[in-house]
Amino acid sequence: LHHQPDGRPYDAVNEMAQRIVAAANTVGIGLTLLPVLYRQGGFLGKPATPAQRRFLCDRDTYARLMETPVPGGTIGIAPHSLRAVTLDDLRWASRAWPARPAHIHVAEQEREVADCLAAHGRRPIDLLLDTIESDTSRWCLVHATHADVAELKRMAAAKAVAGLCPITEANLGDGLFDAPAYLAADGRLGIGSDSLIRISAADELRTLEYGQRLT
Repeated sequence: LHHQPDGRPYDAVNEMAQRIVAAANTVGIGLTLLPVLYRQGGFLGKPATPAQRRFLCDRDTYARLMETPVPGGTIGIAPHSLRAVTLDDLRWASRAWPARPAHIHVAEQEREVADCLAAHGRRPIDLLLDTIESDTSRWCLVHATHADVAELKRMAAAKAVAGLCPITEANLGDGLFDAPAYLAADGRLGIGSDSLIRISAADELRTLEYGQRLT
């Protein structure tokens, strides 16, 4: 939410980022700030909806966001998803800020997989790993719910982290990540939240475990 609700920028382009940094400093928690790069409403340049206007950033604006000071912490990149950025945008961000933490939502829903196949002829995680090419261990692939077995093996070999959000994924009915196959390939995973349904690390782990039992 970089901009005002109608899409107009704040006087300080990084106003929202500054507020997050100030909040972290106030309560004394560690912070890795990940400004989100959101360029379009969907694959192949689909226009953004009015509700998405406050997310949108061109490259110059994003570069200014990446200059936000994070005292005692660090800053990384977060191209939102393969549907929200072009492949050129993804390469640009990855190369412009090497060795920084990097997050991206990928293969969250079956429709996203189908749309990616229609637009690019490849599944999302294959397309992502082919595009970012190197230094894949710094990437957190958020959700990765609908990765197939071959993609899970590629993720594990790339040393990328699967960023699971079990409560959100359950609330949205998105599906269940194949944790046994990923762990069998020595994959790394983390847990977090992609919503405000419930903020609890313990409950995320509990939901992850219960979901795997259900399969």
